[in-house]
Amino acid sequence: MQGISTHKFKIVNTIKEVKEVVDYALKTGYFSHDFETNAVPVAEVDFYPTMIGFSIQPGFAYIIPLKHKESELEDKEWREVIDYIGINIIENPDIVKIAHNFKFEYQIWLKYGYVPRGIIMDSMLGKYLLNEERPSDLGSCVNKVLGESFTDYKDDTKNLAKKYGWANIPLDMLAIRNALDCDLCLRLMLFYERKMIDLGFYPLFRNIMMPLTKVLAESEFHGFPIDHELLLKMEDKYTLLLQELDESIRKSKVIKKYEKYKLRTARKTLIKEAKDEINKLIEEGKDWNDRVIINRQDKIARYVANDFTTSKERKAMEPVNFNSSQQMGDLFFTNKKGFKFEVQSYTDSGNPSTSEEDLLKLKEYDSSGFITKLLRNRGLEKLKSTYIDGIINKLQSDGKLHTTYLIHGTVTGRLSCVKPNMQNVPRVTTNADIKPMFVPPPGYLILEADYSQAELRVMAEWSNEEVMLDWFKTGKNVHVATACKMHGEMDRYEEIFAITKDDDHPENAFWMKRKKKAKLVNFGILYGETAKKLSVQINDTVQAAQKFMDQWHSTFPKISRKIKKQHKLVAKQGYITNWFGRKRRLPAIWEREHNFGAYLEAQRQSVNAFTQGTSSDFTQFSSILLRGLKLEGKLPASMVQVYTVHDSIGFIIKPNDIHKVAPILYKTCSDPETQKYFGFKLKKVYMGVNIEVGVDWGSYRGYNPKEDYSTWIK
Repeated sequence: MQGISTHKFKIVNTIKEVKEVVDYALKTGYFSHDFETNAVPVAEVDFYPTMIGFSIQPGFAYIIPLKHKESELEDKEWREVIDYIGINIIENPDIVKIAHNFKFEYQIWLKYGYVPRGIIMDSMLGKYLLNEERPSDLGSCVNKVLGESFTDYKDDTKNLAKKYGWANIPLDMLAIRNALDCDLCLRLMLFYERKMIDLGFYPLFRNIMMPLTKVLAESEFHGFPIDHELLLKMEDKYTLLLQELDESIRKSKVIKKYEKYKLRTARKTLIKEAKDEINKLIEEGKDWNDRVIINRQDKIARYVANDFTTSKERKAMEPVNFNSSQQMGDLFFTNKKGFKFEVQSYTDSGNPSTSEEDLLKLKEYDSSGFITKLLRNRGLEKLKSTYIDGIINKLQSDGKLHTTYLIHGTVTGRLSCVKPNMQNVPRVTTNADIKPMFVPPPGYLILEADYSQAELRVMAEWSNEEVMLDWFKTGKNVHVATACKMHGEMDRYEEIFAITKDDDHPENAFWMKRKKKAKLVNFGILYGETAKKLSVQINDTVQAAQKFMDQWHSTFPKISRKIKKQHKLVAKQGYITNWFGRKRRLPAIWEREHNFGAYLEAQRQSVNAFTQGTSSDFTQFSSILLRGLKLEGKLPASMVQVYTVHDSIGFIIKPNDIHKVAPILYKTCSDPETQKYFGFKLKKVYMGVNIEVGVDWGSYRGYNPKEDYSTWIK
């Protein structure tokens, strides 16, 4: 690889040599490693590693071909290599294990029966703590930190994989890349570790980032079982729903008129193109009996007879495509046969926007109901493609969904998730079809610890806002209480709270609407939303939203003052730090004169990053502590974390263990031992935690200490 200086590596081909080089690692105490694989998901039976490389000192790496087609090791021997390294290095607590995105290597070790012990380090997460903005890939980190020419690394590897297949990249080519990964990762980690210690990030790295890698690697590897039969039923259901909705939408008079005009125009265009071609051919001296001209005449005849055969012709004559932003823009705003609405906003490319936010503004002007149906169509399409088709495509041979959590996926420290995004699985109250597909294995139930209003509790403690603190201490629902307070009904709180729980009460809908509005304002202010944006969410005027926000600030004056202080703090230092030591850098706060929008966004993030990052860190730290309790034997070994979504953690658990586990979960999550590891302690309010139990992810009920959960097993 050109540009990489002072780098050497050696290919190790025999078991004897493997033992020798492993002995070197035992002497240095470092093992920076990287697996190359056949690119099959780790949990699948046909997954295998093609090689492992490791570096124990900067500038040099050892490469061990495993199940590579050019490897000199037999099947039994490459497994012997895995076992030898697993026993002597991976399970050796005295050896520092390093990788870039260690979560991947961790799962490979789990597959072969080895749990990494002792100190593990992830150079990707080290970089993330030092700079939360993307990119965090190895090549970008190397370019930035080590000054090495590494920009073509990623593309080269992809090109090789495209040419040969991941499992068949020639040994000499793959070895170079594998060796570089190990060596450069070691160099990066040595640099990042020193920087993190000097800048005060090491407690966060050691006590959350790296233990969380273990928690999530184990959760991903274990997977979440899916009810395959129910999944296929949902596929049929949503295919039919979308078909029926599409047919209903196309019956709209406006759509019929627009589509008729569109197709007539498209046919005229095709005929004109054919005629223009004929005229050009005649000008060039072609005779009317020439085969080429006759061919064009035949085309025109076909078009007149509505016969379209080529892909270009069929595309031109397609019915209205409701997923085409260009066609929808034409329908809503431009075409004389369309709705002729006023454009609400424009995209970056200068076209009229047809986003959900803009269409919601136009709903009141649409007497046909088309926009309502279109938005429902979009929602169903997204739901089906992401959580039905998406799960079908990603479901592995063990019948489980092995999602991928990104510890470095957001700038606030909150986890993100892909393949699919578990964070956006709709609530049962929004859509009752998706969550029930996620099930425990036979003989198990699902137990969830869900933080209640975590960000508001952080804000109440942070600002010392007595009103909100009192609500939390006395067990009030903060959203119901906010609605009562802001409508002068606080003396009726208990009565109104009961109304919100009684679907049959005549005032239920009225107070549920007020509760929802209060919730949107509670979180909207924490997220720094404007009155204009909030007005869309609460379906009211900007003036009404502003009045509601003003009332909120009057109700919680200390929170209001704390937000202003946070704005001043970030303006002074350019960053904020949460209680766990996580930093959010916001240099745009100094761009007020040049970019006022970026300045306002930095103000917004200074509050949001603190509250969201802190509440997320509480969730992840609790999951780490719970894993520790399991290792200590204080929680059952059969209890496995299968998801973490926003501020909740889900486990599969045997029914007979629930009564033992629930109190431990509550105590650990509501008041985790933060003083020992991060130097702070909640003093005014605990983190509220709801413990719930279900036969699937969509059927939770609150934990009942008197319930016989063994009767829940079918």
